[in-house]
Amino acid sequence: MAAQVAAGLAATHQREVIHRDIKPANVVVSKHSTAKIADFGIARFADEAAGALTATGKTLGTADYLVPERALGRPAQPASDVCSLSCVLYELLTRQPPFRGATSLSVVQQHVNGIPAPPTRLRPDIPQQLSDYVLLVLAKDPAHRPTAEQASYWLAGSHRTPTRLTPRSRTITPAPPMAPAPGPRSPPAPSTTHPRPRGRRGLATQATL
Repeated sequence: MAAQVAAGLAATHQREVIHRDIKPANVVVSKHSTAKIADFGIARFADEAAGALTATGKTLGTADYLVPERALGRPAQPASDVCSLSCVLYELLTRQPPFRGATSLSVVQQHVNGIPAPPTRLRPDIPQQLSDYVLLVLAKDPAHRPTAEQASYWLAGSHRTPTRLTPRSRTITPAPPMAPAPGPRSPPAPSTTHPRPRGRRGLATQATL
């Protein structure tokens, strides 16, 4: 499901649209078990997303899935949607959001300064690579998060050991093609400068050649 939502975000971001409110209530599942993104009510084009605050000064978004840069009133960007998706995935895996608190403000403050518990600490049966990847996508710095396309690719089954990603990298570089195997080597031409040695040593040398 998370891979399908990430693929939907990738298509959205390709059109330079940022959803800005990814949460469980905005993910619907069709009768064919396909996850889809709903409610683009506060979505914005990328060049308009600088309006991070409402007219009343309240930050847009739901506290449990609010990403650090949004909590600080900074512009939303595609990496913000991906981070919110990771909050949703965290809750799917552990049955609780990454941060909990008595008030929405305390939750928002944890998104900015807190470190979430590894999902494996809450549910030891979660694969370690998946737990590590969820934390990677929750990186405080948007530049250190994968793109929606990369997240979709990884979550769909191409699991690799998480590494720190190159900021704003959008494509996965394929491995270079292997060089063709060398053909049979021709035997070296006999030397015309020095005579071939004779005797047992000469026979061994000829066998080697």
